[in-house]
Amino acid sequence: VISLPRRYHWEGATLRTSRFRGFTPPPPVQTARTFFPETWIWDLVEVGSSGTKDVSLTVPDTITTWETETFCLSSEGFGLAPRQKLTVFQPFFLELTLPYSIIRGENFELKATVFNYLTSCIMMKVIAAPSSDYTLTPLSGDQYTSCLCGNERKTLSWTMTPTALGVVNVTVSAEAVPSHASCDNEVVSVPDRGRIDTVTRSLRVKAEGADIIYTENWLLCPKGETLTEETEMELPENVIDGSARALVSVLGKLMLHLSTES
Repeated sequence: VISLPRRYHWEGATLRTSRFRGFTPPPPVQTARTFFPETWIWDLVEVGSSGTKDVSLTVPDTITTWETETFCLSSEGFGLAPRQKLTVFQPFFLELTLPYSIIRGENFELKATVFNYLTSCIMMKVIAAPSSDYTLTPLSGDQYTSCLCGNERKTLSWTMTPTALGVVNVTVSAEAVPSHASCDNEVVSVPDRGRIDTVTRSLRVKAEGADIIYTENWLLCPKGETLTEETEMELPENVIDGSARALVSVLGKLMLHLSTES
């Protein structure tokens, strides 16, 4: 028989408290989700005579359901396996909404939607990481620390203005924090696992203005030796700072020497 004070509540096999004075939850395990491919697993695997093979893979960070399409080839013909589904899920997570690319000097509304599929209410705290590559202006008032009950979602937003060219990483974190406040007359809880979710997405910032491309070509015959070719490229006076870039491509070609005798 276990006697519990009224300030505690029992959930499954885990004892938690949110309002006990002096209670300090353990530090959260924070792992940033950064890998969000559109497709996954394009592998060619040799299974041998057994016809089976165990392959260890790391699941991408996307909260979604993957569907497999697997086929095999052998001396006996072609085989197609039944489709299987793999669901990647966690009960507390956030999703970022941002464009693929933007022109420097423009701005857009960065949105972070927080999902709570836990059975209890939490006090969430959403933080967008600062950066010298962009500026953020909050648009959601005092909602960045607020209640979020079970099976609910909440969208928070900022006005984002990129200031640097190239690939810019945008990081936002959502955490379930301890609180003495109540949500819908319910004491907020702090999950033992997965109480913080950090997402990093990339944004491509392009230069303003129009692209101007200059091309130079060389025909090089190294004859088995190292060959060096130097050139100077003059940029126009009105070039936009930070937009200049150079690309070098090398294409090998087999040339035959033909001679005729008369």
